[in-house]
Amino acid sequence: MHPSRDHHLPPDPEAYRHAPHPKGRIIIIAPTRAACETIELALGIHVDTLLEREHGAELRQWAAEGKGFGIVAGTGTGKTLGIRPIAEEILREPLKVGVVNREREATPETPSWNVVIVTTGIARRWFQDDLITARDTIIVDEIHQTSAELELCLALGKRARSRFIWLSATVDPTFYSEYLNSVEVLAT
Repeated sequence: MHPSRDHHLPPDPEAYRHAPHPKGRIIIIAPTRAACETIELALGIHVDTLLEREHGAELRQWAAEGKGFGIVAGTGTGKTLGIRPIAEEILREPLKVGVVNREREATPETPSWNVVIVTTGIARRWFQDDLITARDTIIVDEIHQTSAELELCLALGKRARSRFIWLSATVDPTFYSEYLNSVEVLAT
């Protein structure tokens, strides 16, 4: 009898670690399984949002410069929809998006994804197995929906020296800006 495979980790962790992603991956940490699905849908569409109209060029510039930054903007401004142009600017290649959460397991195709959307529990496990590294950019959606699991992920991401981009509608940006070494914070 062989040990059962952890279906939340890539079937071949070495293939994942050595996949050719010259600019690393974008790892999006979502607060819930439903949020993973929403983000996945948002990455597949282009919508003209208030955030894009008023700050899109500035956000893409920060993304291209490799800066860690935060966005604090009201509900309905297009923060989640803004993840797509940020990811495109960072990666400079077509987005191959996948989700790993309790309902959707990692597959043999997982190493080919350059954008991976995970819940906090999955992110923690990936950090523990060295699947998220300094090459990767971590985007935390709804950072104000904090939990012990998210706080651990932030600490592990700092230890891995990953770049952070974080989004929130309601948080005071001071703590996260300092803790995550954000060079810029857009508050609108």
